[in-house]
Amino acid sequence: MGMLTISVGVAVFPQDGMSPKELMTAVDAALYEAKRAGRDQVAVASPNTAQESPPPAAGSASAIGITTQI
Repeated sequence: MGMLTISVGVAVFPQDGMSPKELMTAVDAALYEAKRAGRDQVAVASPNTAQESPPPAAGSASAIGITTQI
Protein backbone atom coordinates (compact mmCIF):
# COMPACT_ATOMS: atom_id res chain seq x y z
CA MET A 1 0.00 0.00 0.00
CA GLY A 2 1.26 3.50 -0.85
CA MET A 3 1.68 6.48 1.43
CA LEU A 4 -1.44 8.39 2.43
CA THR A 5 -1.22 12.20 2.43
CA ILE A 6 -3.75 14.92 3.15
CA SER A 7 -4.24 18.44 1.86
CA VAL A 8 -6.51 20.77 3.83
CA GLY A 9 -8.11 24.10 2.97
CA VAL A 10 -9.33 26.32 5.82
CA ALA A 11 -11.82 29.20 5.69
CA VAL A 12 -13.16 31.21 8.63
CA PHE A 13 -16.62 32.75 9.12
CA PRO A 14 -17.19 35.67 8.70
CA GLN A 15 -13.74 36.78 7.49
CA ASP A 16 -13.75 34.54 4.40
CA GLY A 17 -17.47 34.58 3.59
CA MET A 18 -20.87 35.43 4.95
CA SER A 19 -22.82 32.68 3.17
CA PRO A 20 -22.23 28.94 2.84
CA LYS A 21 -21.49 29.43 -0.87
CA GLU A 22 -18.85 32.11 -0.16
CA LEU A 23 -17.23 29.94 2.51
CA MET A 24 -17.16 26.89 0.24
CA THR A 25 -15.56 28.96 -2.54
CA ALA A 26 -12.90 30.21 -0.12
CA VAL A 27 -12.17 26.78 1.35
CA ASP A 28 -12.05 25.18 -2.11
CA ALA A 29 -9.53 27.80 -3.27
CA ALA A 30 -7.43 27.19 -0.15
CA LEU A 31 -7.52 23.43 -0.79
CA TYR A 32 -6.23 23.90 -4.33
CA GLU A 33 -3.49 26.18 -2.97
CA ALA A 34 -2.46 23.43 -0.52
CA LYS A 35 -2.25 20.95 -3.40
CA ARG A 36 -0.21 23.40 -5.53
CA ALA A 37 2.18 23.88 -2.60
CA GLY A 38 3.21 20.24 -2.82
CA ARG A 39 0.32 18.38 -1.23
CA ASP A 40 0.34 17.16 2.36
CA GLN A 41 -0.18 20.82 3.35
CA VAL A 42 -2.66 23.05 5.15
CA ALA A 43 -3.59 26.33 3.44
CA VAL A 44 -5.70 29.13 4.92
CA ALA A 45 -8.02 31.15 2.67
CA SER A 46 -6.92 34.64 1.72
CA PRO A 47 -8.54 37.35 -0.42
CA ASN A 48 -6.41 36.24 -3.40
CA THR A 49 -7.01 32.47 -3.21
CA ALA A 50 -10.67 32.67 -4.29
CA GLN A 51 -9.62 34.35 -7.54
CA GLU A 52 -7.01 31.67 -8.26
CA SER A 53 -9.21 28.60 -7.73
CA PRO A 54 -9.69 26.44 -10.84
CA PRO A 55 -13.14 25.03 -11.52
CA PRO A 56 -13.75 21.68 -9.83
CA ALA A 57 -13.05 18.64 -11.99
CA ALA A 58 -15.85 16.28 -12.91
CA GLY A 59 -16.08 13.57 -10.27
CA SER A 60 -13.96 15.51 -7.78
CA ALA A 61 -14.26 14.85 -4.06
CA SER A 62 -16.83 16.70 -1.99
CA ALA A 63 -15.90 19.19 0.70
CA ILE A 64 -16.50 18.38 4.35
CA GLY A 65 -17.73 21.09 6.67
CA ILE A 66 -16.68 21.27 10.31
CA THR A 67 -18.28 23.74 12.67
CA THR A 68 -16.71 24.90 15.91
CA GLN A 69 -18.01 27.48 18.37
CA ILE A 70 -15.85 29.05 21.02
